Amino acid sequence: MNKQLKMMVWTASVMLVLSMVFASCKDNKSKSKADDDDEDETELAEDRADDDEDDVTTIDVTTARELILALQNDVHINVIVNDVLRMTDAIDELVDEGKLKRYPEENNDHLRPGVYWAPEYDGNTLFIVGLNNITIEATHEDQGFLLATPRYADVLHFEKCKDIVIKNFTLGHEETGDCVGDVLVFNGSENIVVEDCHLFGCGVNGLSASGTSNIVVKNTEIYGCSDRGVDLYRSENVCFDHCKIFNNGCGMYVDPYCSDILFAHCTLKDIKGQMFICYAPVSIRNSKIEHHHDDMSENVDFANCDVVMDYSEAEEYPDIEDWGE
Repeated sequence: MNKQLKMMVWTASVMLVLSMVFASCKDNKSKSKADDDDEDETELAEDRADDDEDDVTTIDVTTARELILALQNDVHINVIVNDVLRMTDAIDELVDEGKLKRYPEENNDHLRPGVYWAPEYDGNTLFIVGLNNITIEATHEDQGFLLATPRYADVLHFEKCKDIVIKNFTLGHEETGDCVGDVLVFNGSENIVVEDCHLFGCGVNGLSASGTSNIVVKNTEIYGCSDRGVDLYRSENVCFDHCKIFNNGCGMYVDPYCSDILFAHCTLKDIKGQMFICYAPVSIRNSKIEHHHDDMSENVDFANCDVVMDYSEAEEYPDIEDWGE
């Protein structure tokens, strides 16, 4: 079977599993049945490795520099240490060596696929553009750590990418304070899996997606972000499964052009501002919500949820200074 045919088979299998995930999220016949189905229907990372392993290059890395240099099509990057990988230091080194091209501020619609850098107010950020079929996984027995130093930089930013898996990482910014940088950003992309991760502030938003389809976020915590845990624009088929979203400035923003946004078996709590700013329908199933402030929840459909409407004092932002040690 040639590479093109294998990729077609892999994409078809991903779409099938995604459709099963969303169908499972919508199925409310019984909570126990939903729990059983959910365990079998969102294992996208494992499916990916089985379906196309002959054409995927596996690379073991131990540093942020090695990780950046390994970014290419059809690659499974294993971070085999649980040391802190400081993305900013590695970006700066590669820029000085001329090994990264600058991301243009204008006329960037037809960029060649690759890895770019762009200056921000307080440092450089990484842009991963037009690359497909990438898994970034921490394979040490403990989680891996990907950190950005500039508060105005995104930790990982994907543009027009397909078939991306990020698994078993803690991702965030080393410094707190005013910022505009997010943790994970997906623009114009499709087929995204974020699994077994912790996304923390001071990122403005934990996960931001624009013009992106087929996103599954599983067994992941999003906390300590100054604005929102989840920020969605013109995106569709997005499922949060067994996630905890807490202690952020707000819960979620969903613009009017989004569709099929689902939360299943999630915990949403300790939000400092509005929990829901939703201009498009959002479905929440078998979840727990602690809801403290006025919101825009008229577009939110709850089923089999434990909803607490009383105000309770939110916790302080997590102390993240230890991540930088």
